[in-house]
Amino acid sequence: MAAYLKFPTEKEWEVLSRFLDNEGCIIISPSAAIQLSNEFGSNWTDFAQQYEDRLIDYDFGGEPDILVDIAYEGTFAYGSVESELAILAEEVSEQS
Repeated sequence: MAAYLKFPTEKEWEVLSRFLDNEGCIIISPSAAIQLSNEFGSNWTDFAQQYEDRLIDYDFGGEPDILVDIAYEGTFAYGSVESELAILAEEVSEQS
């Protein structure tokens, strides 16, 4: 398995961390939220406020559509990124 490295700015992290503060979440696109709110007879902003952060029974359909790991210091992700960056840095320096 492989993953792309992404480095959000502080401003981007403020937005992302709101969605990634739990073990798992379902991010509902605005168009899907509008469709769901129409289905349940509400405008989408009221609907979103009413159901935001509700815990539901969900198994990701077996596998999630996208995997995201967060590299905080001391985590498995951080150590893995650190090791891979050491290899990449060596390759880059050899190419220079």
